[in-house]
Amino acid sequence: MSECKDRRFREMLHLYELGQLSPEQLEELEVHLLECDACFEEIQQFDRTVLHLRHSDKIRAAIAQLAETKSELPEVTPTGKKLWTTWLPVSLAALIFILLILKDWQFDIHPTQEALAVENRLAVMYFENKVDVEDNLRLGEMITSLLITDLSESRLLQVVSSQHLYDLLKTETEGKPRPVDRDIATRLARKARARWMLVGEILQTEPSLVVTSQIIDLATGNVMASQKISQAAIGDIFFLVDSLTVEIKKDLAPSETAQPDTDRMVAEVTTRSPEAYRLYLEGLEYYYKFYYNEAINAFEQALAHDSTMAMAYYYLARLKDGSMIDKAVQYADKASRKEKLYIESLNDLKNNEREQAIAKLSQLTQQYPNEKDAFYLLGLYNFRLFKFDQAVAYMDSALAVDSFFKPAYNLLATTYYETDNLEKAVWAINRYISLAPDEANPYETRGKIYANFNKIDPAIESFRKALQVKPDFYSSLLPLGNMYLYKGEYRLAESCYTALTETDNRNYRSHGRVYLSYIPIHQGKLSYSLELIDSLVAADSAETQTRTSLSNTVILNFFKARIYVELNNYSKARETMDKVLTLSAGLSEHSQFLNRAYNIQILAESGLIAEAKREAEQLKNDLEKTETDPSMYRYASGCIYLAEHNPEKAVVEFESAVRTMNDFPTRFQLGRAYLEAGMLARAVEEFERQSEAYSLWRLCWGIWNAELHYYLGTAYENSRWYDRAAEQYRIFIEMWRDGDKGLAILEDARARLTRLNSRP
Repeated sequence: MSECKDRRFREMLHLYELGQLSPEQLEELEVHLLECDACFEEIQQFDRTVLHLRHSDKIRAAIAQLAETKSELPEVTPTGKKLWTTWLPVSLAALIFILLILKDWQFDIHPTQEALAVENRLAVMYFENKVDVEDNLRLGEMITSLLITDLSESRLLQVVSSQHLYDLLKTETEGKPRPVDRDIATRLARKARARWMLVGEILQTEPSLVVTSQIIDLATGNVMASQKISQAAIGDIFFLVDSLTVEIKKDLAPSETAQPDTDRMVAEVTTRSPEAYRLYLEGLEYYYKFYYNEAINAFEQALAHDSTMAMAYYYLARLKDGSMIDKAVQYADKASRKEKLYIESLNDLKNNEREQAIAKLSQLTQQYPNEKDAFYLLGLYNFRLFKFDQAVAYMDSALAVDSFFKPAYNLLATTYYETDNLEKAVWAINRYISLAPDEANPYETRGKIYANFNKIDPAIESFRKALQVKPDFYSSLLPLGNMYLYKGEYRLAESCYTALTETDNRNYRSHGRVYLSYIPIHQGKLSYSLELIDSLVAADSAETQTRTSLSNTVILNFFKARIYVELNNYSKARETMDKVLTLSAGLSEHSQFLNRAYNIQILAESGLIAEAKREAEQLKNDLEKTETDPSMYRYASGCIYLAEHNPEKAVVEFESAVRTMNDFPTRFQLGRAYLEAGMLARAVEEFERQSEAYSLWRLCWGIWNAELHYYLGTAYENSRWYDRAAEQYRIFIEMWRDGDKGLAILEDARARLTRLNSRP
């Protein structure tokens, strides 16, 4: 490239390097750079040198050593206006110059801190890949995401993510692609409260990576500054982003009002591996589609390229193994400030510091008001605590940020069907499907809604649709098998569960084994079920244990305990529950509390009332210490009152528990308490409600799933609705037609049906 012919500008370049240009000279030089490629390349080379020095671990170590001895250097007080290199030895000046380079960059973004909320907000749009429109290597996505992360580390500049701006844009264009004209930009500015918008393009990838960007004044739609960065290769993408960050900050920084601002290299808060970052973004895409197996695989591959990537560990802790949060914490310094809060929150949750975990997420929503993921997680935590109203409120907040946020609609639909609000559940799931018609998860959620509202055939159709969209969406095989089981189509149910045991996914194989036990329990083949469960546990134990397989081992042993109760073998039931409690120590605090409540129930049913009451009191104290909702204690207390034949007090306890613990066993026991207390209308209502909801919980309590029809028949009979009673007895008898002989409840159902059939 030829040299610049204007000597005055060549001299200005050296003054620029030393930061000695006046604001007027700097403005004049910037205009010249737009016209002179030679000067532009020299400036770029200087900035590249600076950034390369800052990226060099060896140089950073050398400067750190120099910094330890710099106090021994003589102090020099400059006089006049000579450049400081005039009165320092050349070698020392060079070292100090490098030290200054390696120190954090300082930029002023605006003269007053008070104006930061609006005045200093930059909205970053996706970088368009002009070379590869499909962006197969995710270069546009990588540059955008890295740039947002890099710019967001500034304490003086607020960065609106491209996703948020895109969310707002979708509301303006009803979800359809449309150019951002001045009118739309102005409206976006008001909504995002941003002053500037950054748009960019990838113009070249070979032999060098060339990127251009423009800063647009959103109030006017005018371009206020442009940037052009050229790097040696795609592998220098982190260096490119650092260079672009520096240029953007220069363009947004009035030199006359300098304020300190930290500019860490983007690789320090993400990764140094382009392939690791590409796989990380791929994992996030799968995560938001609820394609968790693929997400796990992508995050694990990312770690294979960079074993220190904190956020990859964070998502694996959410999806696969909670203990991986320890690794995320270990490498948290390689995450942004925002990401650290997510890591800390999940770590608090792992350590049973629920209030601290929620406080960290609340802090996220305050510092980053457009952080819809934080609102979503707050909603999810409240949902799991049976605080459904709060869950809905947080989802509303997430959707206020992005009315196209698919996970929020999924959780809303789930929350509404858990609270028996069919109309709103259908609205939420239909909205979800309209946003993601080519994804499997919304159809699975719709299937669960139909199942919960006694629409078994539409549920089957929805689960099959999910599998049609994605044949390996194994989570839909489970509820599909359940629907076939409810219909008495045992071979089809078994084929679904068996298919799971043959997948290449360890956790789904474990799930498949658990569900295979549902079939004989559902049929009343209790003795055979005990043998089958032992073989299923052995098969599961033959494989490497995961947290999921441990949980499933607990479930299978709990099934055994309930079967022993039904067979009146209470000593075996208690012995098996002791094993359940021991195994539960490796699970979450919530699981431990829940299994303790179920153990109290078995103690009471065994006639050990005093011991059951002691355990219940201890459970109550532990729940209070951990500030956990007392519903599990209420459930246990209700079971004790039922065993004592005090149904009136049992009703009070179960009614209290069901306000938040709205699950099948609690409602089933509430129905029994109503029945024994002679509250027949309420008993009928409760049992009818449960018999019309084809939920997973019913099958987890397989014996009660069948006996539900017996108790509903009894409630009908006592209410003198004899035809309805006879129908329920027939359903129960047919379900257990091939069950164990001599089961007391089955014999009583047959006697009652005979008596009703002999009525004149």
